Amino acid sequence: MFFQNVGNLEVMLTNSMGDTVYEATVNTSVQQQVFIPLSGLSSGIYTITFSNNFGSMYGGFEI
Repeated sequence: MFFQNVGNLEVMLTNSMGDTVYEATVNTSVQQQVFIPLSGLSSGIYTITFSNNFGSMYGGFEI
């Protein structure tokens, strides 16, 4: 869930090999949340990255 409007936000999910498994651009002035389908992904470590014109942030998680 996005708590404030940050404009267009790119959301990218990559696996431990660096392959992009999900990518979407969200207009946070219209859409306050995004659902990322995790079913069907292999067990492992993933990185989620949020980026826009002002910068980016990322974090890791394990399935």
